[in-house]
Amino acid sequence: MDTAFWQKSFASEVQATVPAYDLVSVVILAIPWCTGTIMGLSARAIEKTPIWFDYPNTLTLKQVNSGLVMPYVLRSLLGKGATTGLLVLVFMAITSTVSSSMIAVSSIISLDFFRTYINPRASDRTTLKVSHWGVVFHGFFMAGFAIMLEYAGATNNWATYFRPIIACPGILPLILTLLWSRQTTLAAILAPLLGLSSGVTTWLVLSWHWSGGVLNITTTQAQLPGLYGAIVSFFSPAIYSVVISLLWPSRFDWREFLRIDLIEDKSQPNSSLQSRLPSSEALSDNLGQTSDSEKIAGVTDAEKNASPTPSHTQIRLASQIPIEEVVHPFDEQTLKHIKRWFKIASAYFVVNVLVTIVLWPLPLYRDYIFTKSFFNGWVTMAIIWHFGAILAVIVYPVYDGRHEISRAVGGLLSDLKGRK
Repeated sequence: MDTAFWQKSFASEVQATVPAYDLVSVVILAIPWCTGTIMGLSARAIEKTPIWFDYPNTLTLKQVNSGLVMPYVLRSLLGKGATTGLLVLVFMAITSTVSSSMIAVSSIISLDFFRTYINPRASDRTTLKVSHWGVVFHGFFMAGFAIMLEYAGATNNWATYFRPIIACPGILPLILTLLWSRQTTLAAILAPLLGLSSGVTTWLVLSWHWSGGVLNITTTQAQLPGLYGAIVSFFSPAIYSVVISLLWPSRFDWREFLRIDLIEDKSQPNSSLQSRLPSSEALSDNLGQTSDSEKIAGVTDAEKNASPTPSHTQIRLASQIPIEEVVHPFDEQTLKHIKRWFKIASAYFVVNVLVTIVLWPLPLYRDYIFTKSFFNGWVTMAIIWHFGAILAVIVYPVYDGRHEISRAVGGLLSDLKGRK
């Protein structure tokens, strides 16, 4: 449900996007599982020895919940340089995420909200201004929300359990929208909201019940209430979607997505045809004076006998074309290729959810004490998985892009030789 993730996927071919996202969905487990296992056990092993930099003090519950285990371990084993490197790593991760999020949310505000519901006839220039203000708004919102959590006493542990409760409700309704032709607009809107309400209610009620009637930051960051809240948030929207769709059936014509208009910043130089066309308002006014056949061709009476020059060329806005006349831009072979990868992605999603969310972790949420052999296997697998993630994220991209890297380096060297 990360807006930055799915926006990035639009910029790639399906044969690159699907394997890449599938691979990342596996190696990303190295962060919570493998890193948590390695750092947590390391802290347990050395926090009561002189190696510990804060010896004889040990980690408090608040320090653990605030995510200080990893920097403490690195400082104790590798010194200040390691904690500096961790700080740089966290800074880079946060700035990258915030940047992608701001761009994605600004697009949603300007196109999906403003240009769809507020002013459908807005020009590209106006839409871009709204997009820019969306960046500013989202930046202030994130900063304000973070400050609010800080003053409320929320820790990293609390945020970790709260995040899936608010992020999961949209997943299965979105999947059903893509895979199930009978999913309705009403179900797509209401199911995530009902799922969110159900998940939050489950989380708060169980936190209150298992803490003896106390509800605060401390009691709501317990593990089991967060787990059950996330499970309800994830699975209940699927039930809501199916029930609502069956009770109030309707059909959505997917060709509507082929009528989405692109926008461009005409203040920037570019070579696209759109940059040489009139604004949306001008096109709308002109097209209103032409016949149906001429509207499709984008030709006005004054231009019938005029020589076709770029400055006089007009096209019809995609949103103004009747849906019966919409033609898909991809040929049949390309569509078959996309549908093939779509089936692969769908099957992999089901397997991934069953393995990484249901079959593997859920049985461990009980009073289970690891045997020595199970513990050895757990730690060994965590370390192997970590090295696998290193190979997938650091080594493989260099190998996969070796030809492009070689070509870029060769071009730079040729350029340097030419200057000499």
